[in-house]
Amino acid sequence: MKKLYAVLLSLCIAGAAGALHAQDAPKADKDKKETAPSEKKGGVEGYSKAKWGSAMAAAKNDLTGKIVYTDDKRVIQTRDGDITYSYGFFYKEKPGKDNKTEQETRLFYVNVQFPYLSMQDVAKKLEAQYGAPTGDSVKNNSGAMIWEFEKTTIIMWVEQYEKKPFTKKITYMSKELTREISDYALELFNAGEKKTIETMKP
Repeated sequence: MKKLYAVLLSLCIAGAAGALHAQDAPKADKDKKETAPSEKKGGVEGYSKAKWGSAMAAAKNDLTGKIVYTDDKRVIQTRDGDITYSYGFFYKEKPGKDNKTEQETRLFYVNVQFPYLSMQDVAKKLEAQYGAPTGDSVKNNSGAMIWEFEKTTIIMWVEQYEKKPFTKKITYMSKELTREISDYALELFNAGEKKTIETMKP
């Protein structure tokens, strides 16, 4: 059980960690601590290899896990063991050549869902990767913790389970595309999550 717990933790964080450090892979290990602060400011540009704004067809080559569902327009779901990844795309139709309609899809969020894990353990992993959270609305063992970067917002959702704070979902979102399609983006969250978001606004 402890081994499974550790694997889940590492997989949940690994995707964004890969995106954060990809451009610094050739550097020596001794330089990583020195470059970390600047990386944390703007280095997260998607989830793992999938970059924000990618078309669905292109993103299919950069997914984590095996595809289990897609509607070919707005969502691709993949699974890797007990972890489900939901890749969300903004979809619209626009006029193309010869009066033909063209479809545009752009990746703007990834939800990572997994069995309940301790909030403290997951937060500790995220803090080791990204530093202290920039927002925290956790009260009475529920709410959210947030990490803001130049291009990405990371939200760890927290809920009470057996009178303790646990998490089972982390959301990675493109800040630029979310602003552009804010009304559409709000449809991603349930009523409780929307209420939490409102309490975290400055």
